[in-house]
Amino acid sequence: MTVAAICASGISRNMTVDDLLGTKNGQGSGVQGAYASGQVFFDGGFMMPQTRIPPHYQYSVIPHLMVANGAAAISFYARAFGAVELSRYTEPDGRMVHAELRIERSVFMLGEASSPFVAVDQLPGISTILHVYVRDVDATVAQAVANDAKLLSPAENMFYGARQAMLQDPFGQIWIFLTHIEDVDAAEFVRRAEREQGEATAHGDQYPVGLEP
Repeated sequence: MTVAAICASGISRNMTVDDLLGTKNGQGSGVQGAYASGQVFFDGGFMMPQTRIPPHYQYSVIPHLMVANGAAAISFYARAFGAVELSRYTEPDGRMVHAELRIERSVFMLGEASSPFVAVDQLPGISTILHVYVRDVDATVAQAVANDAKLLSPAENMFYGARQAMLQDPFGQIWIFLTHIEDVDAAEFVRRAEREQGEATAHGDQYPVGLEP
């Protein structure tokens, strides 16, 4: 089975029947709806949806992180961000080809980097930032920092109606965690953005600690 097929199905060798049917701990999985409708088939022991997109993949661009040590990354994300491991696929030689995790209701993927991919901490710069909405950004930040995440910007209320903080994990990836605190309509957003830009110009742009040019 190809890595692309694993990514598309969201299923791994280590998943149980409960995982596949979405009955474990009373939580549904992306396969549950397709299984219930009979729109699944078996391919080398894997159950895959034929026509339906798993619900937790719908209407999303799903981050797929490349790391040097998959097991260490999963352990860190579980401890620091409260991530739940959904699946893991490991080759016979021990290389983790694909894994999926969830932070509250946000799903992301990771795998151990091999050509043509490179782990982010082996690159000269950072081009991607991951934004995740959580129930309590302050609690998330405290837990992350206690587990060796680097705090780049502390939690603060932003003009667009979110309280957010910026962190860097031990693998080089930048994360922005947010909690929604108020609804801001379009007119108010523009008014606040203009005020924010004026204040930034007056005081000079500030870079997060560790990301200075």
